[in-house]
Amino acid sequence: MNKDATTVQAIQIVFGFSSIATNVLLAAIIFSEKSLKKSQRLIACSALGNAFLGAGFVAYNTRIEVIEITNKTIDQKLCLLRAPDITLFQLGDTLLAVSVFSLAVERCIAVSTITLDQMFIKKTEYFLIRFTILATLLDCAIFWILVLSTSRPKVHYCVHMEIASETLFVMHFIFISVLGYSSLILCIITALLIKKHRSICCNVRQMQLRREMRVMKRIIVALAFTFCFQNVPATLHLIVVYNPDLEFLNSQYLWIAQNISASVHAAMHILLTVSIRNIFSRMLFHFNICSPFKFNSVHAANNKIIIVHSTCGKSEKTICELEKSKHKSENVLLKVTPFQR
Repeated sequence: MNKDATTVQAIQIVFGFSSIATNVLLAAIIFSEKSLKKSQRLIACSALGNAFLGAGFVAYNTRIEVIEITNKTIDQKLCLLRAPDITLFQLGDTLLAVSVFSLAVERCIAVSTITLDQMFIKKTEYFLIRFTILATLLDCAIFWILVLSTSRPKVHYCVHMEIASETLFVMHFIFISVLGYSSLILCIITALLIKKHRSICCNVRQMQLRREMRVMKRIIVALAFTFCFQNVPATLHLIVVYNPDLEFLNSQYLWIAQNISASVHAAMHILLTVSIRNIFSRMLFHFNICSPFKFNSVHAANNKIIIVHSTCGKSEKTICELEKSKHKSENVLLKVTPFQR
């Protein structure tokens, strides 16, 4: 095994573990939030898909027999047990592609609520979640059944292309590629719908569309990562299958980029989640409280003006209540009390 191959293996293993850790953490944070929206569940599903892919990269690059062909032959049925990366790649590819596609469909429906029934929208959202889970499990089950039920010659090493028929192998990559391009088309349609509705809707609807646009930005980021680092390599892989002379298109660096992007994407989403932002806000507030510089903060709510003077470890809170009187213009009650955080 040459030095370059060893370096590639080490990179894939390191970032594979990183992908597992970050994406499992992202899914755990999302599921722990109290107000869990349907789109967040689908983002968690895509994170689990990336975690499966990360585990697949780790398993693949820790097996010696996948690096070089030897004279030893292996039964294809035993390969499914000896090479868990085959199943992990199958699960990860499908779960990621279907999750992003369902996200694109859900966003397209969300911005069309001005003309659609709310009950229909809720039923569609639940259907998309079930569709994501069932499609992933069904795809993996069909793969196992077809591999175990067909008799093929013994293989030299355990990889997806060797143990599966060419038709099954190609259909898998066509499936995830079609889902990726369909997701891209749906996102373009959704962006056009948002632009159209913002120009004709009232102020209340425009506020709702702005909220949808903020959510849409996260979906666009997820779609961009998935399209560039899953669908493009899958498409190039299909081109190489039918045109072996273009082997240079199927570069191993594309799969390295996919492995690295999974960790980067998860880290971005973790930093954008509400619970993590709250933690950073509390840390920043504590830093400001304990800074040597004195600061003032003013809060106004319910006809009350609260002025807080703070120093390190000590604070004073002044509450000015403004009360209207029938015969007098204003009565101001100034009340100063010590306040310890």
